[in-house]
Amino acid sequence: MPPGTIVADNGSGWFVSGEENAGWDDSRLAGLKGFKGSDFEAVDASGLQRSPDSGAVAPR
Repeated sequence: MPPGTIVADNGSGWFVSGEENAGWDDSRLAGLKGFKGSDFEAVDASGLQRSPDSGAVAPR
C-alpha cells in the first residue's frame, strides 16, 4: 500500500479515499481495488504507544 495509507473498517464496503496528490500513481491506486479483507493481517501495535491516552509512539 502507498505510504500514508490508512485502512479502516467502518462497517461499509471497502473503499479508498484521500486527498489529491501528485505523488500518488493513479494506476497503482486502481490496483488497490483488487484487495479483499482476507488479504490483510491485523497487527497489534499497542506496544508502540507511549501511553493509553496518546497517539504518540514510545521511544526505542
